[in-house]
Amino acid sequence: MASAGVKARRAAASVPFLLIAAWCFRTMDIDKLVLNQQPFVDSGVIEWDGGKVTILDHFHHVDILDTIWRGTMATFSPSTFGYDSIASWQMFSFLTDLGPVYAVWILESYRPANAWTPAYFPTFFSLAGQLLGLGSVAPFFYFLCFAFGPTASELSRSPVQNRTVRQGVSGLLLPIVFLFHTAEVFAMFLAPEYTTRHFWTWAWQLSPFWIGITHLVLSKTIARPQAASKVTSSTLATPLKTLLLNGASSR
Repeated sequence: MASAGVKARRAAASVPFLLIAAWCFRTMDIDKLVLNQQPFVDSGVIEWDGGKVTILDHFHHVDILDTIWRGTMATFSPSTFGYDSIASWQMFSFLTDLGPVYAVWILESYRPANAWTPAYFPTFFSLAGQLLGLGSVAPFFYFLCFAFGPTASELSRSPVQNRTVRQGVSGLLLPIVFLFHTAEVFAMFLAPEYTTRHFWTWAWQLSPFWIGITHLVLSKTIARPQAASKVTSSTLATPLKTLLLNGASSR
């Protein structure tokens, strides 16, 4: 493990990440967002020149989440409903690109050397990004990883199994990210009905949570049979090898 002095120097070198996080948070201007959302929240309807959609109530059945994201539906509406064509393309491209970001974060959590470091908790930070804005959370996450995670020299000195990503269940990650993130983003922007787009905009808000939970459950479920099959094959291989060797030596 790196000494306290090394960690302090790494934290100092990582301060620009904190400045970026602060700049993003200020630029996002949450107070202005809330002010713009409020008329839609009060009326319960998102209305524009091309139509209107009633905001769904109690989507997640968790009061604090439904309250927070009720206004978010109005913020997303110019892009998801397409009545601001520039915003629509920019947001569609940006949200699609988040899929690989989530995948990389989860893959890093499967590096044994990252156990119980900030990189070990990608679902927590990605979900925080949904609530506070990823532009503010991601730089803070990288600051923590750089300041408190293993150094490059520590990784180079560690055994191969500790510095490489475990591949046993990593194959599950691509379809899970596609199902719970990419497919939902496409539905948010490309579904033919505005009400369908509205539904999937609500659903996507918890996308990082479902990606993390599904990957954890499936990895635990699939890893056990694989481990058992390895034990069985190893148990059978030993007497078989002995039998073959004895047979060969007797000839």
